[in-house]
Amino acid sequence: MQVVATPSFMSFLYHENSNLSINIKDYYGVTIPARKGYGDFFMAETSREKARYWVAIMYPENMLDNWEDEISGKVQVPFAYCIHDKCMEKDGVTPRKPHVHIILAFSNTTTYNHALKTFKRLEKAGCSAIPNDHIESIVGIRHMYDYLIHDTEDSRKKNKRLYDSAERITGNNFDIGSYEQLSTKDKLDMKLQLCRDIIEQGFLNFTDFFGFVMCNYDSEYIDIVTTNSGLFERLTKGNYQNYMLEREEHSQNTVRRYVKPSSDEDDEISDDE
Repeated sequence: MQVVATPSFMSFLYHENSNLSINIKDYYGVTIPARKGYGDFFMAETSREKARYWVAIMYPENMLDNWEDEISGKVQVPFAYCIHDKCMEKDGVTPRKPHVHIILAFSNTTTYNHALKTFKRLEKAGCSAIPNDHIESIVGIRHMYDYLIHDTEDSRKKNKRLYDSAERITGNNFDIGSYEQLSTKDKLDMKLQLCRDIIEQGFLNFTDFFGFVMCNYDSEYIDIVTTNSGLFERLTKGNYQNYMLEREEHSQNTVRRYVKPSSDEDDEISDDE
């Protein structure tokens, strides 16, 4: 029998700082690997973070010499960028090193690692144009689109250089208007993805599932969860019921295995007596 190891299930198997691997195969049929603690589940690993829109700061000296001509074929997804070559340091006197803010818009949510690899296609061989290979998922696509030219309230408060809208370049059918409005199909695809997560990850309650979504998806998914909470709660409840049934079945099988059945020899001894 196979039992899905879920956050709720693991919460009572591990102490806060346990570094031991607990073998419960004889009882539940699975071996749970070592982990640091239950709370770590809610600390989203960067490599697992998912989003549809990503942004990176890249430095031209480490990018392909002709990256502006090659970007369309290299990234192969809708993009928008602005070269910041007139920014100043906080002192207002020292020029900042020229850099580029680039937005990539994927058709569906993708992982941090996949998005990073796509950005890095614009780098020169053997060079790193992205500081510490750090990129960020985008919560509000319109806000980030405006930030490309520093046309945001925060940018104005910090007296950041306002770039002309003509300096904001888009390609591969980047459409800011359509990104602001989720289609019916988009919402259905997102809902189905979350349903798959519940089934594949084996969530036993809605609370753990919601924590997972908050750590691994952007705000658009949070909205999908809140508007379909009944569906997701029923799925987690179904997982819990299946888990309890399998656990009871396995417990009964374990009891049968250790109960010694009466033998004919015992019966004969009793008859002789």
